[in-house]
Amino acid sequence: MTYTAFKHLHLMMVAITAVLFIVRAGGLLVGMQWISKSAVRVTHHCVDLLVLLSALGLCYHLSQWPFYNSAWISAKFIGLIGYMVVTALAIRRHSFVGLVLAAVLLAYTAWVAINKVPFPGL
Repeated sequence: MTYTAFKHLHLMMVAITAVLFIVRAGGLLVGMQWISKSAVRVTHHCVDLLVLLSALGLCYHLSQWPFYNSAWISAKFIGLIGYMVVTALAIRRHSFVGLVLAAVLLAYTAWVAINKVPFPGL
């Protein structure tokens, strides 16, 4: 795949994971039971996996790797993994604080991706 194809795939998967997060978080807050169904969980995990794989494809095309030669990609990688873990735990444990933390991690990861700076103010 070309760089452009990976970039579009990555952006599309990021948009889908954000929408799925908002829908699942809203369902959790309203008390919907369907958010605990295995099909919904598996779908969200598959989309998150595609976000991660497309990000690695972009790293390959850019020759910038987390924890090796790019601080902003390292920060984005940590934010993405943190978002995935916190989201899974927050949904499983019905934690409002966890949902807020997951939203903050998703927003931070998007901010890093746009500005290409690992920390605000640098």
